[in-house]
Amino acid sequence: MSSYNIPNYIIQDLLCRFIINVPECERQLQRIAFKLQDAFWHYIDFYAKKKEILQINNNRILTHDDFDEFIDIIKVATPFLRHIPDTGKDIKKEFYEYKKKIPRYGCIIINQDRTKLLLIKNAFSKKYSFPKGQINYNETPLDCAIRETVEEIGFNVAKYIIPDVCLLHEQRQNTHCYYIADKVNENEIFKAIARNEIEDIKWVEVSAIRSKKNIKEFSNIVELIDSIQVVINRKEEDELKKQQKKNQIDFEQKLKQISNQFIEFCQDEYMMLTEEHIFQNVSNSSDSNPFLNFKFDQSRFTHNQ
Repeated sequence: MSSYNIPNYIIQDLLCRFIINVPECERQLQRIAFKLQDAFWHYIDFYAKKKEILQINNNRILTHDDFDEFIDIIKVATPFLRHIPDTGKDIKKEFYEYKKKIPRYGCIIINQDRTKLLLIKNAFSKKYSFPKGQINYNETPLDCAIRETVEEIGFNVAKYIIPDVCLLHEQRQNTHCYYIADKVNENEIFKAIARNEIEDIKWVEVSAIRSKKNIKEFSNIVELIDSIQVVINRKEEDELKKQQKKNQIDFEQKLKQISNQFIEFCQDEYMMLTEEHIFQNVSNSSDSNPFLNFKFDQSRFTHNQ
């Protein structure tokens, strides 16, 4: 029995929001465990630090480590959960083992000059990582990555995603898949939507992540840096090729324009000189029809080899 107390009106609010409306066909323990987790996070975000709650619990605040204790409280208040023999501790352990099998999707966010990465630190962790989270039912991996990133940094990276690039990372039996959001402005405002979950959001130099003196802070992500650098290098090579191709096209178009202008100039000059020569021949002729004796002087237009 938990020594922690939650007022009944709060329990009823949590049950109405997350538990009692789950269809009977979906009331398997694993499915319900996700709902219990949602209810727990909601409680921590909106109730745990209220003055009333602190007073009745001697200023004790539930943390993410107390999920099992929260489960025991909700079990007692939920008719279709009371018959489950497992304790909150057992349910928590089984649930966390199950969650390890579910891939997590997130985003690696790169700044405009590609020298920094945007990192987050969870409130219950001492290490920095990338925004990520578990995929929902009927959700695509990319949609999951974008949703989780929005929840954890408050910024939609959809338009910055590099298509068809996803880096895999195995960590403590968990599979993480990261999409890459390229050239995000450092001056954007980042603020987590998920309350009390994210402790810090900051840009970090890639060189600092590689540094051995920072290995404790960045050990969760340092293995990915080489793969990220490969993606960046390929992206820069592609951009260079595109720019070179564009420059070539621009040069050819400019050359064609100059060539056309030169041809027009030559044609105009030719006509002007021709008219001048005809006029001189006509003016100097005593014939009644001077054009009969006209001879064009080609020497004026002869190109010296």
